[in-house]
Amino acid sequence: MRAAPGKEPNTLVREGPDWDAWLTFGLTLLVSLLSLGIANLLAQRQVLAAARLPQSNRAFRGKILVFGKRLVNGRPDADYRRRLHRALSNYGDPRQQQLVLLGGYTRGATLSEAEAGASYLQSQAVAKELNLRIESRSTHTIENLRYLREMLRPEELERPLLLVSNRYHLARIGLVARSLGLRHRLDPAESRLQLDPVTLGRLAMESWYYLWFNVGRHWALATGNRRMLERVT
Repeated sequence: MRAAPGKEPNTLVREGPDWDAWLTFGLTLLVSLLSLGIANLLAQRQVLAAARLPQSNRAFRGKILVFGKRLVNGRPDADYRRRLHRALSNYGDPRQQQLVLLGGYTRGATLSEAEAGASYLQSQAVAKELNLRIESRSTHTIENLRYLREMLRPEELERPLLLVSNRYHLARIGLVARSLGLRHRLDPAESRLQLDPVTLGRLAMESWYYLWFNVGRHWALATGNRRMLERVT
């Protein structure tokens, strides 16, 4: 097993409140109220549509991206493990494929989400040569894809990326990827959508995040705010 160059140091430093986030959060609340909840329903519709996507059986050549998730006692939780197993099922040829794990250090963690994912993959694929690359600076979905775009060469970005995550997360990562101009395909970690209480709660939360990002993006475009545009485009 080998890990390709590309591990990023944990150098990201945040100081003070994120006023752009607070502003767009308030704007999203306003849009929700003024639309009488219609904006929320439309976002929920997009999240459900993405969550129902079928798993692809087509062979994929290129970079297979796995989104990290907050670790539990320093290890991937059940949802993160599903993402990793699905990525591994898409992987077969280290000469034509690369597994790219995204996710930084959450508070108190000594291991990044990407590093924990790489360790888990290596324990599950002892008979495979893994072409791994990790990105350990990001702490949320937007940063996952922004730092990935910075990490990859222009010629690497010309080919579509396979984005692997849980079904409830697909709509948001697709929206962010489109906003950042990344060519991509979505691939759900689960074989089918199960509408149990926990998943329903996560779908509802993702609908809010989807709307929040969409409102923030349109606000940045409408106002020409360069600082915000750098984050979302």
